[in-house]
Amino acid sequence: ALTEAAKTTYIYTDRRFHFVKRVEMDKGELKERQVTHPYTFTDLQLRDMLASVKFSRQLVFKKEVQEDAVFNQANLDFLVPHLVQAFKESQPKEEIVFAFITHLSKFVVRDDRLTIVRSWVEGNTLHLEFRKLMAKVDVTNYDKLGDVNQAMNRAEGLRVALELAPGQQYGRSTDEVLLTIPSASAVASAAEKSKVEKAI
Repeated sequence: ALTEAAKTTYIYTDRRFHFVKRVEMDKGELKERQVTHPYTFTDLQLRDMLASVKFSRQLVFKKEVQEDAVFNQANLDFLVPHLVQAFKESQPKEEIVFAFITHLSKFVVRDDRLTIVRSWVEGNTLHLEFRKLMAKVDVTNYDKLGDVNQAMNRAEGLRVALELAPGQQYGRSTDEVLLTIPSASAVASAAEKSKVEKAI
């Protein structure tokens, strides 16, 4: 029997590597998760939470490990407004799936990295399950839609892993990170305090 394709509602797509969409979960996922959607985040709340997510990568030809933010400033500027909208409009049976490219400069050579995330809220916890994390994309020929899908499927993350920050924990695997959602007022007052400290 043919399985029915999951119902998808796009919040944003550039028809290439950037998108934010609401996707219906299957029965198994609905049973496994205690999803509390729709959920209303403030921009500041979500930005702070995503900015805290780190990954590490083993440097080639070196023994050291470099730690970096998964979501850089450009990614946060693009994603946060769309994600706030997606969670606010999400149905109890839907998760939010999003993808974005991070441009790592390597002198003249392009180094594009793809990240794809499934996300949902359970109570006061945001779940981020990384299907791809900083996966290298072959940029030679992805102008056609078919090539984009192929490039996404082929993209591989080498020597990269999620790193837990204080207060974070892994979910069902080390590809899933759980973030406690701080109260909107706590985030706002912390931001205000930071502004005052910078002004002094």
